[in-house]
Amino acid sequence: DGVSQLSFDAGIKVFGQYSRANAQKSVSINLRDKYGPTQVCYPFFEDNEVNVFSALVLRNGGQDYNIAHIRDAFCAMVIKNQMDLDIMDYQPVVCYVNGKYHGIYDLREKIDEDYLANHHGIDSENVDLIKGNNIVKSGSMDNYNSLLNYIKSHDMTKQENYDYICTQIDIDELICYWMCESFFTNTDTGNIKFWRENTETGKWRWIFFDVDWALFRSTYTLNYIDNYLNPKGHGVGDGFNTTIMCGLIKNKQFRTRLLEIHSQHLKTTFDTDRMLKIFDDMIKEIENEMPYYLKRWNIGSTEKWKNNVATLRKIISEKRDIFIDDMIDSFNMTQQEIDMYLK
Repeated sequence: DGVSQLSFDAGIKVFGQYSRANAQKSVSINLRDKYGPTQVCYPFFEDNEVNVFSALVLRNGGQDYNIAHIRDAFCAMVIKNQMDLDIMDYQPVVCYVNGKYHGIYDLREKIDEDYLANHHGIDSENVDLIKGNNIVKSGSMDNYNSLLNYIKSHDMTKQENYDYICTQIDIDELICYWMCESFFTNTDTGNIKFWRENTETGKWRWIFFDVDWALFRSTYTLNYIDNYLNPKGHGVGDGFNTTIMCGLIKNKQFRTRLLEIHSQHLKTTFDTDRMLKIFDDMIKEIENEMPYYLKRWNIGSTEKWKNNVATLRKIISEKRDIFIDDMIDSFNMTQQEIDMYLK
């Protein structure tokens, strides 16, 4: 309604990796005492218990910026408040820089130590946070390397060995992460962040983020459950470690729990009608602004965007059935067994 709601001083810098090549840049908003306040308190995201932030991201849509402009955010919103899985919350905004129109941005939470502290009530100075295979963002990799060595050197079919792993990893959260990456067929699986509170009882957890390369029709023939069971690794050049998945899947208790969680979310979180309702609401929220955004950055017509949206909507409508077939193949299930789980 034209009334200012919030104003604060902060630093900004270009954010992202390959999306930096886009004319419209993603930027991170960083609150530091050298700029002004170190935190801002405002409910940027609906139904998010966190309203205190030391950093935010204005995201340009990543590799989906000129296609549907919604993939990454949609995947996050499908699982928001449905799984105990860390995500970057989302709110579309219109941005002006020095009075000049810069179009739609996705306002997102920034995944860092403060995010973990705010969402999990832990000390931000006492976190092991890893990116990819071995990029230490905070803390160290010592505990994680010990975990991988344990799985490699111990028989996971033995219950005492598996029970120990359950003290080191949040098993249900790991299964949810694996399911989301596989269900949405995220072909850019190298976008990995995982963390633990550095205490005796701290367990490793994974963060679901940056899935612009998800839900493309070209991925229909790819079973991404199997992608994480490749002993050589997953992602580009099989470059990312699969030791944990390949080890745990040998254990009957883990397999049973995995199928229970998959079936539960196939009946709820990934119900097709539910996903389509979320998708339609998200598209409705940005569709009136898209012509101006597309014109501002000269990245296609409104008609082309609408066609891309229609294609993505059809992919979403078909994805659940495809994923069930993938489960049957990957876990050597019979149709009777899958029907029992989905009853």
